[in-house]
Amino acid sequence: VCSSDLSDGIGKGFCEELAKQGFSIILVARNKSKLENVAKELKSLNSSINTRVVVADFSNSPQPGFFDSIYQQVQDLDISILVNNVGIDIIEHFEEIPEQALSNMLNLNVYPMIMLTRKLIKKMRSRKHRSGIINVSSTASLRPMPFIGTYGSTKALNDHFTRSLQIEFSDIDILSLRPSYVSTPLTHFKEVGLDTITPNQCARGAL
Repeated sequence: VCSSDLSDGIGKGFCEELAKQGFSIILVARNKSKLENVAKELKSLNSSINTRVVVADFSNSPQPGFFDSIYQQVQDLDISILVNNVGIDIIEHFEEIPEQALSNMLNLNVYPMIMLTRKLIKKMRSRKHRSGIINVSSTASLRPMPFIGTYGSTKALNDHFTRSLQIEFSDIDILSLRPSYVSTPLTHFKEVGLDTITPNQCARGAL
């Protein structure tokens, strides 16, 4: 399993749930020490799995060769599931959002999902066994909302892209995951309750 942006939140939830099922994990994110700590936690959940850490700051996604570098570090492995879960949110009047912040959101919410899928899909289709891709969108993609228009639009792109791939590649299981509130850093660890679930509950539901 290759999961991106998993230092905490939904990505880490996927890694934990899949590790429990015996999947080895490739961890991809920007903070090496956090990645190594998560790798140790996963081994404590299931000592039989293997882990590999790939350090990549997805804010640099548009740079030439960025995804080539990631691919070179994982090309020797049999990747059965790709979990694309990179993204940030900004809740603010559109005119008040700094242009650099908007650029960062587009870089993080759009480039990684499309480009990492592009790098790995041919390898995943050539496997002997069936592969899966899980792209994390959001319920914010479903209807226009004030103050999160750019975020919701990027998530609508994620969802549209994923559902288009579902039609194009019938030989791979491809899922658009559109959660509502999940208690993560993105939601400032909103209290779990009737309208909010944990990252592990989100991952188990998707799986």
